Amino acid sequence: MSEYPAYLRDVPVEQHVYGTLSYNRKARCWTIKGEPCVTELAKRLFPGCDGHGRGEARFTAHRRIVGELNWLMLRYPLNIAERDRDRWEQALEDAREYARRRERALNAPETCVPPEGSFRGELLPYQQQGLAFLLGARRCLLADEMGLGKTVQALAFLAVTAAYPAILVVPPHLVRNWQREIGRFLPEHIRVHVIKGLTPYELPPADIYIAHYLLLRGWKDVLPKLGLKTVIFDEMQELRRNGSNKYSAASLLSEACENVIGLSGTPIYNHGGEIWNVVNILDFHFLGDWESFTREWCYGYNSAMVARDMVLESHPEKKIYVMDSLSCGGELALILWHVNELIAEGTPFEEVCAEAERYCSERTLLFALANFDNLVKNGRMNRLVGFMAGKLNMRAVGIASDEGKISMVHKTRGEIKMLAFMMEEMDRRGFIGGPVVISHCNNSEGAHRLSAGIRAKWPDSKVTVLPCGGLTSFYAEEQGIILGF
Repeated sequence: MSEYPAYLRDVPVEQHVYGTLSYNRKARCWTIKGEPCVTELAKRLFPGCDGHGRGEARFTAHRRIVGELNWLMLRYPLNIAERDRDRWEQALEDAREYARRRERALNAPETCVPPEGSFRGELLPYQQQGLAFLLGARRCLLADEMGLGKTVQALAFLAVTAAYPAILVVPPHLVRNWQREIGRFLPEHIRVHVIKGLTPYELPPADIYIAHYLLLRGWKDVLPKLGLKTVIFDEMQELRRNGSNKYSAASLLSEACENVIGLSGTPIYNHGGEIWNVVNILDFHFLGDWESFTREWCYGYNSAMVARDMVLESHPEKKIYVMDSLSCGGELALILWHVNELIAEGTPFEEVCAEAERYCSERTLLFALANFDNLVKNGRMNRLVGFMAGKLNMRAVGIASDEGKISMVHKTRGEIKMLAFMMEEMDRRGFIGGPVVISHCNNSEGAHRLSAGIRAKWPDSKVTVLPCGGLTSFYAEEQGIILGF
């Protein structure tokens, strides 16, 4: 396909213009400043289009978004800032090539096999489909479940494209596994070098380099300059959080490579916003900017912060405090009840906020799990171990960490022993009475048994039993119990 879609043609000159288009280098986005009829229309038409006040609209600099911006300019022409004309011409040409590639991918065969002699192995039918997907997308996430051969499909991609030199970024414990799989499936002449240490050194010539995630920060400034054509991120959920040197190094490496592939059966662990961080490494701003994505698709602290700013922009006189409790279930109920008591007493707003944070920091949240499916799916427990734990009637007790994760502290057989351990843990953490909330997921009997035990041991305690709902039931899982005190 040599031509491009009509919406990507050049904008006619010598006609009325509705504003100016310029590039914001700090925010890495295109900004329209012009007549409100254009900027407001843009915000309503295009998800992710944002702006600060009237007369301004921002478009992230992704190739797909640039195409949408050009479509808008065909109807509402804009003057392009003189300093950004060359950048716009290049961005538009990239958008055209992106459209051509998408069209080729849509018309490409649904399956693919490596050429004879380039790959030592035979792909299953679904793996042939996965290979075709990788070849068509080039910057994408392969999210097959564990055990379906994501490693094999990634190596088949290298066999077909010969896009060397390539680098594999993997967890430390999988370095040797990748070495074995390369030797098993790729030809003998493929040279492999495992990068070692945080201090950069002159790398020997190789077709494939392997580095684990913990080394990225040390090689941050070196790897993007090596002329690598392909990067494959294995277990890419390692990059689900931004703001670290590891994430920054991965982002720079991705920008320097033509082909960027992520492998993960569990790209999301805790919050929907994590998928934005993962995809943003693969293809910068493919899902738009962070604020617009979380506002549109996510619920939680980040979307609450965006919502707060939106309200304050229209109503600056209001007082809004967003608290990231990193909690769920009964602990949240305890915090809300305490805040309501403070409000009823007429406590000033600022003092309520400070007291809520203090009160939250002093609460404890225990999890009693009878089902391990989510731990297995998230890669936190071996599939066989999870299966055997269920068959043996195993129970696990975990505690919410300061980072909002579940840290396992005890395993036992049977519910009676599990509930007894939870009470022992309450004792160890200095509980002497007071409010307690027990949330359960279809385990009313176990929750009330625990409630009776707590009241018998601590007569001054006030215990409330509530059924889990929504996301809390996901954390507790079937027959699980969440205890907040």
